[in-house]
Amino acid sequence: MGPQLYVQYTATPYAPLLLEVEDFLSPDFVELLRPGPNYVGGRDIFVENRHIVVREVDDAPLPSVSPKRLPASLREALMDFVVGAALC
Repeated sequence: MGPQLYVQYTATPYAPLLLEVEDFLSPDFVELLRPGPNYVGGRDIFVENRHIVVREVDDAPLPSVSPKRLPASLREALMDFVVGAALC
C-alpha cells in the first residue's frame, strides 16, 4: 500500500488535542485558517449579541406530577429550538 493522507477540517480547533498522541488520526502538524469577514463564532453569538440570542427560562420549580402545560418561557425555547433545527 502506498502513502496515505488524511485531511481534517474542523471548526473546533482544539478537537485534535483530544486525541491520544498514538492515535493514527493524531495530526503531525496543524495549519490554522483565518476566518473570513462574514464569520460568526461563539463570541459573536454568546458575548456580543447575548441580549438577542440568550433568553432566560423561568426557574420556577416544576410540579412533581406531570404538568398540563409547560411554562411559557420553556415552551418558547423549545419552539425556537425545533424551528432552528428544522432550518439546518
